Amino acid sequence: MEEEANFDGVLVRIFKPTNTKGLIPGIVYIHGGGWYIFNTKTYSYFTKLLSKKANAVVVSVEYRLAPENTFPVPFDDCLNATKYFLINARKYNVNPDKVGIAGDSAGGNLSMAVALKLAIEPTLDIPKLAYQVLIYPCLQALDFNLSSFRENNIDRNTHCGLTRNAMILFNNLYAFGNYENFMAFSNNTHVTVAMKKKYRYRVDPKCLQGRYQMEPNDDTETDDTELANQISEIIFNPYFAPLMATDAQLGKLPNTFLITCEYDGLRDEGLILNERMKAINHPIKHLHLSGSEHGVLIYPYYNVYKSSVDRIAFYIQEITK
Repeated sequence: MEEEANFDGVLVRIFKPTNTKGLIPGIVYIHGGGWYIFNTKTYSYFTKLLSKKANAVVVSVEYRLAPENTFPVPFDDCLNATKYFLINARKYNVNPDKVGIAGDSAGGNLSMAVALKLAIEPTLDIPKLAYQVLIYPCLQALDFNLSSFRENNIDRNTHCGLTRNAMILFNNLYAFGNYENFMAFSNNTHVTVAMKKKYRYRVDPKCLQGRYQMEPNDDTETDDTELANQISEIIFNPYFAPLMATDAQLGKLPNTFLITCEYDGLRDEGLILNERMKAINHPIKHLHLSGSEHGVLIYPYYNVYKSSVDRIAFYIQEITK
């Protein structure tokens, strides 16, 4: 069953499984699209299938998009809709203690940002999230020269569904509503050397394994310190870029299921998140889709589509037992 609703001023699309009894789990789903494209209808096939397989009520959030709506507007929409659902879960036959959040790409960014906000600044009247599912999430804007971005560049022959240049563009549209600073981000001169070195441990490719591991170059100085200061106010905010969270903040997050893809500009930041969470003994399960590209879970014709949806649904069922 599918219906539309308004959660605290935010439009949502609700998917309910049939023939259920009692209170069941709930999923807040936040769609991808670079904060710039797509909507809940684009994802209806996926969210309906997820609702059926997980036997859960799925609330798909129709957050406002960039460039007309820059950070923090999309984040605030997702936060407000999530809080409303947590508080009013029983009205939708959902157990408020079994509600989690999930999203892919930009939706993975927003999902983790919302989870961070609720974990770092909890309130007594809002139940805690039970889990988060992060599907090839975008997590940082400090470094666009990670191995995954270099491998998946628009100038190269690539199977990638999300290239380096596209991700730089999307980040700029979300942050500023324009792409005037595109070249500064592309040249890695959008922040100062001191800033890069201060925050590098949070996005450190040296923690990766095998060929993904690399030594970052943080010695290229910006030629516009004033611009760098303006940019830093946004990109070092963990609600914009969740990898900017401290280890202590990451430790407050709910149980996590992370999916990464081989052919994806965002691959390495997902892998870095996995390494950081393992280092602090945070409960995380990681599924790496070798041979798959960014965006596979909105295209049912991919062979990996069904098995991945099954894995997500199984995780949710297990974590909400």
